[in-house]
Amino acid sequence: MTGALPVVIAVTSSISAANEGQVRVYWALGAIASTSGLSLLSIFKEIRSEKATLRAESGQAKLRMLLANASQPLVTALGRVASANDLSRRKETVHTLVQSAVSTARAECGTGNREQYRSCFYSLCNSHLSRVHYEGREGTDPPRTKFDLNDKNLSRRADAQFARDVARGERAVLIEDLHEEDLDDEISKPKDRFYRTMLVVPVNAGDQHFGFLSIDSPEPRTLKEIDRKNTVLIAGVLATGLAILRQDGYKMVADGSFEKVR
Repeated sequence: MTGALPVVIAVTSSISAANEGQVRVYWALGAIASTSGLSLLSIFKEIRSEKATLRAESGQAKLRMLLANASQPLVTALGRVASANDLSRRKETVHTLVQSAVSTARAECGTGNREQYRSCFYSLCNSHLSRVHYEGREGTDPPRTKFDLNDKNLSRRADAQFARDVARGERAVLIEDLHEEDLDDEISKPKDRFYRTMLVVPVNAGDQHFGFLSIDSPEPRTLKEIDRKNTVLIAGVLATGLAILRQDGYKMVADGSFEKVR
């Protein structure tokens, strides 16, 4: 479990200065335990399993390296969310956390040309998902602004259903080649897409569903199982910060703006 140490140390040091009392600190620690912690335990069980696709020693070493590289800026950002002493400051720190999660996912995952990767966070808002923040593949068309279940276009509506199912579920979806896998029942017109490999991970904290974090690349088979596991941890940290904001009665919506929870 030494791979968990960077996360634990960073969380403890980042939120120990919280100005809103021990309840906020304990709540954040508990959320980390129920998201990143449980995901980490699951990862090590899978790595130790005889069915694991990677050798145990090399898989654990790579996971520890990924956690060490990714955890510090992410958990520092989470600590600032937890310790913010007013709503305005909390919103500002949530923006930073979202940007850090998107940036970390793009920087730490995949084996292909780094400039070709794109990562994005979509927020779940009633019957649709709205784009909050993305980065990567500068000079190309940006990802769609939303997935809308009420869209009159059948293909876009089918994609919206797939996106919402992921956001409201627990399953991270890894597609190594959109052009070769049989996806007609899940994603509309996969062979028409510019990107070939795709990873979509729900951003959830307990029974609270906030959206999904995605990574894609035009190169096939450049995202692997180890990237799925790492992104689950990133999504867990992001979900914790969004859950803290939800306690204040707000949620993040399109383009990073905020709405009061009804």
